[in-house]
Amino acid sequence: ILEEGTGGIIVFGVCHSTVNPNCDILLEVKKSGIPIVMVDTFLPNLNLDHVVSADFDGGYAIAEHFIKLGHHEIGYVCSPDKVTSIEARRVGFQKAMADNELLVRSKYILFIKDLPNHSDFTSEQYNSLLGSIKNLQGDLPTVFLCSNDRVAFFLYKVLIETGVKVPEQVVI
Repeated sequence: ILEEGTGGIIVFGVCHSTVNPNCDILLEVKKSGIPIVMVDTFLPNLNLDHVVSADFDGGYAIAEHFIKLGHHEIGYVCSPDKVTSIEARRVGFQKAMADNELLVRSKYILFIKDLPNHSDFTSEQYNSLLGSIKNLQGDLPTVFLCSNDRVAFFLYKVLIETGVKVPEQVVI
């Protein structure tokens, strides 16, 4: 790209970890003068233009909605990846809980490691989430918020497998 020339680069869905191998590549491209715009995430350690959703506000608003409906035991399911959009949604959820003087119970924060970029989850991921849900049986939150729709669908499948009625027992 640097040798052949280009008008600009749009980057989508990059983890923001400082050890991300994309950082070096993006820094080299930036130094070359080629414009870069990141979409749906950004790398805090690089000063690149970016376009993001109001992820914090979304996490806050959905938590606030369920709190106003009377839910006080709310969980969150996400990837542990350092993706700014996922982190912002989780932080928004946590802020809404704090603003309403509700405890975020760590056992209700569930992580799905190494989320794929498609709808298929590995048996290891499935069994891990299944184990987490089974460990919570009898003490499930009334709502699970999810970092995205793929995670919500995956959680739905696991809850159904364990005999949890959605949305009667747990809302997603």
